[in-house]
Amino acid sequence: MLDQITNIFTIVNLTLYAYVSYLSLKRWRFSAANRRFAIVVVLSFFWILSNFLQIFDSPIYMFVFRVNFFLAALIAGAMVSFSFHYPKEDYKFTLIKEIAICLPVILIAILSFTDIFFTPTGFRTQQTMPLYYVYFGLLFIYFIFIGGVKLIIKLKSSSGIQKIQLSYLLSGYLIAILVLLIESLYFNLVGDIGIVLDKMIFNISILFTAASVYISMRYRFLDIKIVIRKGFIKLVSLLLLFGSYFFLVLWAQHNIPLRGTNQQIVFLSLVTIIIVITIDPIKKLIAKIVDGLFNSNEKKQENIRRQIDAAAKGRDTFDGLIRSIKQIYTEVANVSEAYFLEFDDEFFQRSPELKSYLLTKRKIVITDELPYRFEENEQYPKMYEELKRQKFKVLIPICEDAIVIGCFALLGRIGDKTYSTQKVRELYTLKGQFTDALINAKLYRQAIERIKKD
Repeated sequence: MLDQITNIFTIVNLTLYAYVSYLSLKRWRFSAANRRFAIVVVLSFFWILSNFLQIFDSPIYMFVFRVNFFLAALIAGAMVSFSFHYPKEDYKFTLIKEIAICLPVILIAILSFTDIFFTPTGFRTQQTMPLYYVYFGLLFIYFIFIGGVKLIIKLKSSSGIQKIQLSYLLSGYLIAILVLLIESLYFNLVGDIGIVLDKMIFNISILFTAASVYISMRYRFLDIKIVIRKGFIKLVSLLLLFGSYFFLVLWAQHNIPLRGTNQQIVFLSLVTIIIVITIDPIKKLIAKIVDGLFNSNEKKQENIRRQIDAAAKGRDTFDGLIRSIKQIYTEVANVSEAYFLEFDDEFFQRSPELKSYLLTKRKIVITDELPYRFEENEQYPKMYEELKRQKFKVLIPICEDAIVIGCFALLGRIGDKTYSTQKVRELYTLKGQFTDALINAKLYRQAIERIKKD
C-alpha cells in the first residue's frame, strides 16, 4: 500500500516538475541565463523520470540506470554555466571557456555508458569501480564548489528581486543535490536502503526543488513579517478558542447533569453556536493586540485617510490632493520623489506603448519586475527600457471608465528591498481611494469653472 502511495506521489511530483520546465522554457529567448536555467530544469525533469523508471524491474533497467548517471553529470555542467551567466550574460565567459569548463563533466557523462565507474549486475544491484569516486567527487566539485560558490558570491552582491530569487534557488537546489548525492553514495558504497524509503527521500527532494525553482521564477514575494503576524494571530486565536471551550465543556460535564442523547445534542449545539458567534470577535481582539506588538500599518492608514479628507476640504481641492497624494506615496512606497504626469505630457508622447498600456490595463507598473515578465507581454521590453531611462521605479495610473486623471511616477527607491505582494496590494488600495477622491475633485473644479464662466 505504501509503495503504491509513493508511486502516485512520484507521478504528481513529475507533473509539477513538467510544469516548472514549461515555465522555464517560456523564458528561453530573453537571456543566456534563462537558456542555461531552462536546460538545468529540463535535464532535471528527465533525471527525475529516469529515477522513477528505476523502481521497476524492466528490460530497459540497465540502460535507464546509466542514463541517470549521464543526466546527473550534464546537470552539473549546466548548473555551472548558469551560475556564470546569472543574472546578466557574462561576456568574458565565452563559449570556448564554457565548453572548456564543462568538458570534464561531458566526458564522464559519456563514460557513464561504459563500465569504468560501475557495472550494473541486476535490479538495484551493481558493482562499484574505484573510478566511481572520481565521478562522484567531480559532481560534488561542480555542484557545490563551482556552481554553488559562484551563486553564493552573487547572492551577497545582489539586491531586490535577484537576491530573493537566488535565496530560494540556492536553498532548493543545493539542499536537494546534497541529499541525493549522499543517498547515492550510501546506496553504491554501503547497500540498498529499501525501495520505499528511497522513493520517499527522492520525492521530498523533488518537491522541495520544484517549489524552490517555481518560487525563484516569480517576481513578487510575500513579506515574511506579515505572514508571521497573520500566522501568530490565527495560532493565538485558535489556542484561546480551544482553551475556552475545552474549559466550558469540562465545567458543564461536572456541573450540568446531561441525561440522555437529546440533552447532549442540545448542549453540543449550544456550544457550536457560541463558537460561531464569538470566533470572529475573538480574532479581531487578538489582531488588535498583535497589531500593537507588530507596529501595524493601521495608524498609517488612518493618517492617510485624514490627509486625503483634509486636502479634499481645502479650497484648492484638486492641486491640494495631488500634493498630499505625492507625499503619501513617498512614505508608503519608500521613494525619494513622486511626480504627477498627465497623459498628454511629453513623456507619454515619446512612449505611446506605455501610455496605451496604462490606459487600457490600468495596472500599476513596477519597473524592477518587468524583466521577469517579458514573456507575458511583447510591450514589456520597450516599456522597461523607457522607464529605466527615466529612472521611474513605479507608475500608478489614475483613471476610471471614461475619466482620465493622469499618472503618478515614483523615483528613487530607498533601500534595496523589492515590493512585496502585500505592499503592492496596499498600493492598489490607495490607488482606488485616490482615484475616487481625484475624480470628485476634478468634477468639482470643472463645475466651479463653468459657474464662473456663466
